[in-house]
Amino acid sequence: MVKEILTEFELIVDSYEQPIQRPGKYEEQKKYYSGKKANHTKKGQLIVLSAGERYC
Repeated sequence: MVKEILTEFELIVDSYEQPIQRPGKYEEQKKYYSGKKANHTKKGQLIVLSAGERYC
């Protein structure tokens, strides 16, 4: 249902990485290590409607 509603809008999608303290356990370290940033990070994604549009 959401997919059908959002096809009418232009969406802007961006992703980012936020540094975190290195986890203690090795398995957790592998999960959060970013080779691109050479750091441990949490990844996030942001999706917004383009400017001037509002969905109510």
